[in-house]
Amino acid sequence: MKSFRSTLIFAVIVAGLLAYAIFEMKRSEEVKTAEASLDRIFKIDEKDVQELQITRPDGNLHLVRQGDALVLKAPVEDGTDGFSATSFLNSIVNQSAKVLEEKNQKWADYGLEVPRLKVEVISTKGVKSSYQIGSEKAFDGSNYLRDGDRLLIGSSDIDTVLSKKVSEIRDKKLYHFGDLAKGLRVISSLDGIDLKLVRRDGKWIYEKDPTVILKDDEVDRYLSEITNYRASDFVEEETTPQVLARYGLDKPQLAIELWLENEKGDGPHWWLKASKPKLGKEGFAYYSGRSTVYKVAEDTVQRLSKNLDALRNKKVPFEFKSDSVGELSLRTSLTNIRLVKKGGQWTPVQPVSGKEVDQSAVDGLLSKLKEMEARYYLGDKKKKGLGKESNSLKLADTEGKPLFEMTWGDSFKAKSEIKSAPDEELYYTQTNLASELLGVSVGKINELPRQTLLRDIKKADPTPTSAVDAAAAIGNSSSPPKASQGTAPEGEKKKE
Repeated sequence: MKSFRSTLIFAVIVAGLLAYAIFEMKRSEEVKTAEASLDRIFKIDEKDVQELQITRPDGNLHLVRQGDALVLKAPVEDGTDGFSATSFLNSIVNQSAKVLEEKNQKWADYGLEVPRLKVEVISTKGVKSSYQIGSEKAFDGSNYLRDGDRLLIGSSDIDTVLSKKVSEIRDKKLYHFGDLAKGLRVISSLDGIDLKLVRRDGKWIYEKDPTVILKDDEVDRYLSEITNYRASDFVEEETTPQVLARYGLDKPQLAIELWLENEKGDGPHWWLKASKPKLGKEGFAYYSGRSTVYKVAEDTVQRLSKNLDALRNKKVPFEFKSDSVGELSLRTSLTNIRLVKKGGQWTPVQPVSGKEVDQSAVDGLLSKLKEMEARYYLGDKKKKGLGKESNSLKLADTEGKPLFEMTWGDSFKAKSEIKSAPDEELYYTQTNLASELLGVSVGKINELPRQTLLRDIKKADPTPTSAVDAAAAIGNSSSPPKASQGTAPEGEKKKE
């Protein structure tokens, strides 16, 4: 019995020693791992990379440098977002790892017999280098790597970097030309728009009616919005009739066409078509040159559907030479006045008793007129909203030649004339500088100084202006003058 007990104790001691030995071996390996030298896996800079290939379960990724740009060859051939692709490539070539063994023979122990990921880089000089990532991880979550016969251990996030979504580095920009646009057409089925503009001698012209004056910088701003527009994601890599119908693109709500200088053929040289289906909140688009359906912002159709009115010069109906104004006539329900300018001062043609012209108010009226603009051109709607009681303002030069005439009448809600307009109140307005009826902000017209052009004449200052006037004032005073300090009044002297 005693012998059995001794044997049992000995076995326990041996087991304890063995467990401690295994613990020490494992701890030694962990310490060895932690103390291994850290170094970059690829001895190459991003700018010297010609190709990058990542083999992965969810689809391979292949990047190739073409000139100064990085382009995708797989899983789809496409351009890349320059900043995103360069950052991605940098994050790969700058990865570091620690060498565990120079000649490892047990790859299965580290999940490297059938690796999860493989990375290969080819330099601009044709030098290839690569490594693989195993399916097993180290005690701290780090990844085991294979570089030839070398066993390495890399960071825990290296597989996250290599698994980056292709959509995150693809080019989401839909326009890739550098040429200047010489023609623009916008077609919107929702708003009934079919607008064609052409550029001639640096000016934008409305092809249907060249007399219409456009705001060139507004057209250029719109073009900039179009040519810099970006999608939010990639939906399909084909544009068959069935696919287009699925996303409402078989009958697009918006089509934008561009004609470009230095491009061959009649054009259009580029086009974009977009729709927002009734179901869902996403918009979808596709464009010439690619068989890809893109997801775009929900308001894309609304935001890019510009009509003629949005691109016209709204200040033209109010552009007069303020320096030439020598006569002003204003008629409203509360005033009817005519002023002329003489010697740099405004005076009424028919003086009003007790009133004079407020010079600063007249200057303010002219200044505010110069700042006004049409909110909308309402087309050929002669006399609409302009009855007998309409208000009018007329400006002429010193010889009576008309410079500017404006008539405004009833107010109206913008939406009653333009469906896409915000809910704002306007006046029906007509000027002699525009053939069309205008919608002008009620607030802007109401700000014009009108009933305040005349003011009360200031009464003469009663304060004495001379010693004689002062003496007369004292003599006429009902109160006797106060005696000077130390001198008795004349009556008191007689009593003494």
